Amino acid sequence: MTVEAALLLPLLLGVMILLIYVSVFLYNRCAASALAGTAAVMAAGMEHESPAQIKKDLDRYLEEGKTHLPMAKEAACEVSVSLLQVKVRVKFRQKVEAMLLPLANREAEYTAKETVQRLDPAKYLRTIKIANKARDQSSRPQAGKQSDEG
Repeated sequence: MTVEAALLLPLLLGVMILLIYVSVFLYNRCAASALAGTAAVMAAGMEHESPAQIKKDLDRYLEEGKTHLPMAKEAACEVSVSLLQVKVRVKFRQKVEAMLLPLANREAEYTAKETVQRLDPAKYLRTIKIANKARDQSSRPQAGKQSDEG
């Protein structure tokens, strides 16, 4: 029984450590994608801000967000703001541990990219107002049709 345990226990321990390591890498990928997406959507809603102010606000937000990437090395965020769209890129590297001998001393790299069109709230509100007005006009009974039926 002890020989089997001596062989089986290190194997199970290695598999558990490998699963934990892979789950941390996958968490970092999800967190980087969420960070890029949230930053891009946040910037798209800043309609009346100048591109320089949007970039400044996003840089501050992304710097705080990089702290939520455990075991990530060289996490970097890039922001590009134009009049029509916002591009956000979050990039990080994660070292593959020596426990995985064929992959030892290598780094996995992941880049999350998001591009969002900037919103135009005046156009959006105008469209809603026109749609509501058309809906109200179509739902009102016509005065001539109502008198003909009665």
